[in-house]
Amino acid sequence: MTQLLDVLKPCGPVADPKAADRARNVLVEVATRDGWLDVLDAGWPALAPVFGASPYLTSLARRDPARLRDLLISEPDARFADLLIRTTALASADWEAAKSGLRKLKAEAHLLIALADLGGVWDLDAVTGSLTRFADAALYAALSVAAQAELDAGRLTRIGTGEEGPVPGWFCSAMGKHGAYELN
Repeated sequence: MTQLLDVLKPCGPVADPKAADRARNVLVEVATRDGWLDVLDAGWPALAPVFGASPYLTSLARRDPARLRDLLISEPDARFADLLIRTTALASADWEAAKSGLRKLKAEAHLLIALADLGGVWDLDAVTGSLTRFADAALYAALSVAAQAELDAGRLTRIGTGEEGPVPGWFCSAMGKHGAYELN
């Protein structure tokens, strides 16, 4: 298994060394406490340019350092496939669990896809295709949860299955970048 950590490359120079240092200080504290400082140190040459340029990606890592660790020690394609399975599985969750779960999975997808993109692990087609496949899975889960709520409220008579989708008679048409698997 090839870990993301093993194939990440720096995407360029560190644009804001102070921002990168602030991120590193927070991550070092957690990594030291939780025993994965070696992972952080090994990945830092590739992470520093990212965290020195992107407040959004930095916030994703700082809010959940364990997620960063898990991504770094995972095989990126397998991790993304698992992420899609976990996203689709939310279709059977209750409303609150789906909302919370989709937010967490979106954050994981964004961090994984961005690191794989910026770190030279995935090419453009893999990056845009991953964004599109995640959007499809998230839309399916959200629509399924909404359909179940409508069924429970008596506004639908049944939930669809298979090619009907969760709401028979409704469809979503993905055009342009989404339809071409080119979301960015």
